Amino acid sequence: MNLREKIEKDITDKVMTKLASEKVELGAIDEIDAQIKKTVGELNGIRNLMRQAEKAAAENLKKVDNLQSDFNKIESMVKLLGLDMPKEVEKNFKIANDLRVALKKAIGNLGSAIASI
Repeated sequence: MNLREKIEKDITDKVMTKLASEKVELGAIDEIDAQIKKTVGELNGIRNLMRQAEKAAAENLKKVDNLQSDFNKIESMVKLLGLDMPKEVEKNFKIANDLRVALKKAIGNLGSAIASI
């Protein structure tokens, strides 16, 4: 092998090695890009589910508020008639009140979580 062929071979080997290295780096970058897209897609899905949960909690809160209004009407009627409030009604009112507190807290927590992502 003459000197020119040796130099060409050395240059070709170095270029091929460099190209192979660049190809590996590009493959790694493509893999990272794909992982980022997958992760962002999953995050958007979670955000959408959280928005749906927040909406459902708000709708249920309205229903509980309506129940409390109904309870207040029942309470007024019972007092007007001079009767004692049935224990079952008191128990359900407490459950509704506890649920109202929990729903308000859940809505606040979901709103904060959605805002942070």
